[in-house]
Amino acid sequence: MSRRAALAAALVLTPCATFAQVDGLFDDMASKELCEALRESSPLAANLDAAFFFKNNEYFSPHAEGYTLIGYQLRPTLTYSPLEQLHLTGGLQALVYGGLEKAHYVRPHFAALWQATDWLGIQMGSLPGAASHPTHEAVQDPETQLTDDPELGLQIWLRRPRLNGSAWLNWRQFIFLGDTIPERFTAGFSMSFTPSPGKIGASFKMPFALIFNHIGGQISNYPQKMQSIANVAISPTLALRTEAFVQEIDFSLHVLAFHAMAGSEVRPFADGMALCPEVSLTAKYLRANVEWYHAQNFYAPQGNPLLSSLSNYDETYYDKKRNLLILGASFVKGIGTIGRFAVDAKGYLDTDASRFDYSYGITMVLTPGIHSHVGVIWQCLPLLLTSNRGSARDNQ
Repeated sequence: MSRRAALAAALVLTPCATFAQVDGLFDDMASKELCEALRESSPLAANLDAAFFFKNNEYFSPHAEGYTLIGYQLRPTLTYSPLEQLHLTGGLQALVYGGLEKAHYVRPHFAALWQATDWLGIQMGSLPGAASHPTHEAVQDPETQLTDDPELGLQIWLRRPRLNGSAWLNWRQFIFLGDTIPERFTAGFSMSFTPSPGKIGASFKMPFALIFNHIGGQISNYPQKMQSIANVAISPTLALRTEAFVQEIDFSLHVLAFHAMAGSEVRPFADGMALCPEVSLTAKYLRANVEWYHAQNFYAPQGNPLLSSLSNYDETYYDKKRNLLILGASFVKGIGTIGRFAVDAKGYLDTDASRFDYSYGITMVLTPGIHSHVGVIWQCLPLLLTSNRGSARDNQ
């Protein structure tokens, strides 16, 4: 097989779990085989990534108001690999919303990846984002990939036969001496332990995430209270895989926690928890899930505000206990060997308030090659070292 054919065949496009997981806008478009083929090809590679999205949030809750996101992300990059283990990627990343005269942001993209060993890798500069540390939406809302600035900092990857994980630092706001704004950063650690992997039959996995958010800084004169917040998510999951139309049935229990390490006086509570059992069904192009979400005094800065005990627009609002029935469905299909198309819908029934909020959306992600030696090598290290894809991917 020619190298060009190997590259094309290696780009396996498989459905993501739901549209809500648009956190993998570009990053889950690569495969291990593609990365290995790229290493054997030219040391210089180019790629043009594009993600088009429409997401409508019909929210009527005091926790979050409704809004619509429509636009696209664009990321042209050029990668140089002077060594088999070292990849330097530079380019631009832009986010454009419909109805604005200017782009929401245009940021330089530059990353250095060093695969130190077969199981350890280090990335500095631009980071993959929430796609590389997924967890429950109450802790990390995937929609932040459509709103937040790209992540920048440091990420360390670990991959063993039954253990995948990464530790990362994302610097959100830099300060100089005498500034009147605080520094902001997010740091975390996520891993997935799979003691009983298997393609057919029952298997067990244990995803875990620990995320810190800090607002402070010693050299800045800012008016806010210093804050340090920790969130934990543990999601033991039993997966039943079959060769029938429904390829996988997952039973999960999400255990979530909140703790204010500093600045506890900022909110009405300093500690909280949430429990969320979930059942999901996955077929070839389809996925459906149902969750029962129960929380008491729960908050996460990057979480979905619909699942918080606080409001993201009314500082005086406080709802100690939350009980919601969450329903989701998605259809995802590959577009040849260069992209995917997804339609998603999700509903949130607040049983205490008898209120129903919902969202729906469409995304199209394309990664067409600019020339024969195409690829975004910076995607490959996260995939090689922390591959923990959803069941829909595993069964394609």
